Amino acid sequence: MRRFLIALLLLGTAAGSPAVQIKNVAHYTLPEGRTADEEAWVAADTIDVKGTFKDQLLALANTINLSGDFRDDVWAVGSTIDFKGTGAGHVRFVAKQLNVAGTVGKSLVAVASSLTIASNAVINGDAMLAGESVTSSGHIAGNLRILSGNPAVGFDGNVTIAGRIDGNVRLVADDIVVMPGTVIKGNLVYTSSKDLFLDQKVVLGGQLIRKHAGAVVWTPPTPTTKQMVIVQAFLYFCAIMTAIPFMGVFSGFTGRSVRALREAPWKCGITGFIAFCLMPMVGFFVLLTIVGIPLGVLLFGFYAALVYLSKIIVALTVGGVILRRRGHQPFGRVFTALSFGLVLLYFLSSLPLVGMFFWLLTVMLGLGAMVLVILFGRSFIATEPPPVPATTSPAPPPLPPGGSGTGGTP
Repeated sequence: MRRFLIALLLLGTAAGSPAVQIKNVAHYTLPEGRTADEEAWVAADTIDVKGTFKDQLLALANTINLSGDFRDDVWAVGSTIDFKGTGAGHVRFVAKQLNVAGTVGKSLVAVASSLTIASNAVINGDAMLAGESVTSSGHIAGNLRILSGNPAVGFDGNVTIAGRIDGNVRLVADDIVVMPGTVIKGNLVYTSSKDLFLDQKVVLGGQLIRKHAGAVVWTPPTPTTKQMVIVQAFLYFCAIMTAIPFMGVFSGFTGRSVRALREAPWKCGITGFIAFCLMPMVGFFVLLTIVGIPLGVLLFGFYAALVYLSKIIVALTVGGVILRRRGHQPFGRVFTALSFGLVLLYFLSSLPLVGMFFWLLTVMLGLGAMVLVILFGRSFIATEPPPVPATTSPAPPPLPPGGSGTGGTP
């Protein structure tokens, strides 16, 4: 198992080596006339791109200025982002203050506190915008969706739209303004506490539709008993299909994890709780370093795998205890214990009110057992107690030299 983990770490490190340029500098600049041929992940205090990117760009900085030519997708996270370039692919922005005055070849997704789509901006696909204050004045060839404000308090932001939208418009905000001269070829659907009145100079090809806030709240349907049984049966089948190859490839690791859980359940539970809380924090920290993005993604994948496999370890333990299976067993007996344990766990997890508690308990116990075995291996599992000495009478003392019996003469 340890060799397998080391191989995964090496694979994650190599994922970002030759095909991706990873840069962590104070200031990153790509001058006009320069070309970057490979995908780039850049972390800096300021990023200024005036040249050409032939592959994807992932940028993380305090101030980002993008006025170059981008032949593929662009991802950028920063405090201030100014996009005046040309992007041939999809563009994704997250910022405190965002200004888009360039051309986007496909779709645009942007989240910012203050967000502006300038009048000379062209979005050749759909645009989905979110922020406290959003202004869209450019040409949008697809649909436009804007959410403004804080969802927790009812989208109390403000939206101003102008320019031309070739598709439908969906607005959710408290204050909505449609400037005179705006052209909307589709429907304009809005959700606001105030009525929206359009100026006579606004060209609306479709209908003006108001939807109340309650209309945008989706209430999931309550599943029937039959649907719940079908879902649980499907999950059981997936767990069985995962457990069989896992136990076959990592039989020793599985056995040691089950034994660790049987011998030290409290220690496994505490370790599982710490790992359940700490591993995502470590993954996020590694991701934020940019250089560790491949390793961060690998850590999250490994964490998700351990969380899923925890039910298999707990099911084997519970089934083995109830059916009194211990030590090495043939496949049929192991499969019976696993099936019995999984059915019991899925039943407990589906109970109302307490189901989440049983699910968390299963994850903590199974995760803790596997983490302890990964970290300490065989040394964590208690060794077998030494054999008890036989209760027999002590051996007689040795005979003196030359003696042949008790009281005999030579």
